[in-house]
Amino acid sequence: MPIPASAEEQEALLQAIVKKLPSIEDPDRLREATEAALSLLLRRPTDRGLRAHLTLRVAAIVDGIDRAKPAEREAMMRDAARDCLGVLHSARDRRVSRPPEREKSPASLRSPAARRARHRAQAGYAVAIAGGVTVMVGGLLWVMALRPSPPPVMAEPARLVEQITAVAQGEVMATHVFGGAIRLTMRGDLPVVVAEAVPPRACAAAGWALVRKGLLTINGITPSRASAARITDLCNHGEGDATIQWMPK
Repeated sequence: MPIPASAEEQEALLQAIVKKLPSIEDPDRLREATEAALSLLLRRPTDRGLRAHLTLRVAAIVDGIDRAKPAEREAMMRDAARDCLGVLHSARDRRVSRPPEREKSPASLRSPAARRARHRAQAGYAVAIAGGVTVMVGGLLWVMALRPSPPPVMAEPARLVEQITAVAQGEVMATHVFGGAIRLTMRGDLPVVVAEAVPPRACAAAGWALVRKGLLTINGITPSRASAARITDLCNHGEGDATIQWMPK
């Protein structure tokens, strides 16, 4: 199905791609989608230099994710999607504005023959732009539709976060979603939930959610400045699975 080339329809398609970016779990697909959005944003000849520059930035953003450890990949993809959205915002802000039309044209350009020639040139340019966008975006949508997505990895970590929160509120359970022990202890008057035997990858995902809601300790270490990279490092500290301790705010 051809992609319509009107400005309104291309804007709608651009917004659809932008909404898709945060949920993409494969770095190659993230790069392809961002480059497609750049082509929609920067489709004038005067934008070519900026488009080439930002395309290199996108390649640098996703470079190395494939070689990352599985436990680090999820956080890296999340950061990369955020950075790619930043590139698109930069493209929208920096693209060259269309020059204002001249109030008067030379007499030679006001003749019927000149107007017809100019209209034919503009029509040809529009068709070329539309054709390029159609091929590029059509190919992107085909790739996104047919290339299998990696299995979702957030469902079980999200469930672990729910269980830790529930235990902090008084619910009693012996094991969490990954089979390790989970219990409630008290530090003075404050509840502290301890979840043992959490796989490092799930620890990183759940830890990033928990640190926003309370005090997080991973493998006995409480990070002074929490970041996705720091949490991932703590979850992989030592051998085997991780132990999470969490105190709600």
